[in-house]
Amino acid sequence: MKQAIWLWIKRGVFTIAALFALIAISSALFLLWEKHRLAQFNRTHQRPLLVDARDPVLANAHALLAQLPNPKAADSLQFTAMPSFGERWFAISLSETGTRSMGEVIVTTPAGQVLRRDTFVVPRDDLALFLQRWDEITDGYSGEGRSLTDGNPLAFERRRAGAITSGEGNSPCHYDVLGDLAAQALGRYVPELADLRDPTLPAKLRSSLCNRSIFALR
Repeated sequence: MKQAIWLWIKRGVFTIAALFALIAISSALFLLWEKHRLAQFNRTHQRPLLVDARDPVLANAHALLAQLPNPKAADSLQFTAMPSFGERWFAISLSETGTRSMGEVIVTTPAGQVLRRDTFVVPRDDLALFLQRWDEITDGYSGEGRSLTDGNPLAFERRRAGAITSGEGNSPCHYDVLGDLAAQALGRYVPELADLRDPTLPAKLRSSLCNRSIFALR
C-alpha cells in the first residue's frame, strides 16, 4: 500500500513538473513570436515606404514628403523626422543626379505650418559618405521587438542600384541613431536638425536600454 501511494506521489510530482516546464516553454515561445511580430513593423523592408492611413507615423511622413518637389531620383534618400515632443518636424530629400548632389528640406510645426523650405547642394563626397553610413545602419536591420509610444519617429525611403528599401519607427537604439547621423552630416545645411542630436546616445547604446535580453517584455 505504501509503495503504491509513493508511486502515485512521484507520478504526481513528475506530472506537475512537466506541466510547469510546458507552461514555461510555451510562454517563452509566445514571447519570442510576439517580439518577432512587433519587429516586422520597424525593420528595414525591401519595398517603397508603405502607405497606411491607419499608421500615424506613415500618414504624417507621406504628408511631409509630398511637399518636396524633387522627384525620387535613381540614387536618392528621402526621410522624415517627427519628434513626439518637438516643436519642429522635418522632411529631407537627397539625390545624386549627374555632377550635382542636391538636397531639399521642409521644416514645419507638428500642426503643419511651414517654417522653412529650402534647397541646398551637398559635396558629392560628403553625400556619398553620409549615404554609405546610412546604408550600413539600415541594410538588413531586423527590427526591434517592442512597442514604443514616444521618441523621435523617423521614416525613410532609399533608392539605389535599382533597389528600394524603407523603414519607419522610433527606437532610440536605431532610428535615433539615424536622426543623430543626419543632424551631424547635414546640420550645416539644416541647422534645425540640431533638435535630433542626443548627447546621451552613446551611453544609451551601451546600456541595457539597447542591449536588452531577448526575453525582456519591453
